Amino acid sequence: MHPRKILATLVAGLAALGSATFAWAEGDNAGLPLKTQPLSAQQAADLFGPRGANLRPGTYMLRSVDAPQSCMNWVSGGLGPRFVAMKPCHMVPRSGPALLDGPQLFTIMPHPQGGMTLRAANVASEPEWRNTYCATAARAVLIGAPRLDLEMCDNVNSDWPGAGAPDQRFGLLRQDNGPVYRIVPWQASLFEADCFAVRDPGAAGDYTRSLNQNVDLVKVGCTNPGTAFELIHVGAYPVSDPKLRTFDRLLNPLDWYRADDGWVRLRPVAGVDLPGSTLQSIPSAAGGERNCASLCLANTRCRAFTWYAPTAGKAAQCVLKDDFRQAVAGPAGRFASGIVRPK
Repeated sequence: MHPRKILATLVAGLAALGSATFAWAEGDNAGLPLKTQPLSAQQAADLFGPRGANLRPGTYMLRSVDAPQSCMNWVSGGLGPRFVAMKPCHMVPRSGPALLDGPQLFTIMPHPQGGMTLRAANVASEPEWRNTYCATAARAVLIGAPRLDLEMCDNVNSDWPGAGAPDQRFGLLRQDNGPVYRIVPWQASLFEADCFAVRDPGAAGDYTRSLNQNVDLVKVGCTNPGTAFELIHVGAYPVSDPKLRTFDRLLNPLDWYRADDGWVRLRPVAGVDLPGSTLQSIPSAAGGERNCASLCLANTRCRAFTWYAPTAGKAAQCVLKDDFRQAVAGPAGRFASGIVRPK
């Protein structure tokens, strides 16, 4: 055979080998090549968190991108319902009891039935109702754009941490890579058709006008101006408040846990291998992937983990990672992985 034909055959063979779906599962206990494939939609959602509900739970200020001196503010409506409007941003203390004060502080937390609730972190003369008033898409509106009101969270008396009717739940859709989000009504598909927006960004951006009049938020098409908000994380829920401790009972089953830098989400996902940079490899005792997740949470440098099931020749292993590459799916029962979100 001519040397050029031999070379062409070799190149074609190497290309075919490189495109095969067989790959070495990094750290696989059996040490055998495994057939891998892309993640299923459910595995991806479990690993990375549900779209629109993956924001770190905590206390936030929400500043308009189109009127950067203006922040969301709850406003008393006298004898009627309170509502949300834009007011000049205040400076907020970063620690201590003052963290709970101020009409520009909102608690954002995931809801067990999907989406996230935005709650007034304090309600002026009614501190006992802290975090029990939810931002609500205005109800029974027949003409005009619905306003963003502030109503008592639905079912607040019987299930306070998980309260919130469907119109009190929202998707927070991140824009690009910064802390800028759009607020959309919660729906399983989360189409970006309707967004909540500042009704008049020009008035909101004028200090005197926004100080003396209420520029409210309304549900409009997402192509309108005023739909982008910078979410400024002020802090986690203070554990000194007995009422706020109930958040742990809600968030832990949703795979959110307290960490040194605030709440983080970490869910072990079966059948997922996560190649990456090994931070530490630990023989895994009882508890399997859940114990491995706990070890990752306890290590401030850990960004992800993969737990490998025991084989005939090797004990189960928990591999903590400070970096990771594209996750792949493999045989069920061989491994499970999780990613710390956000990080």
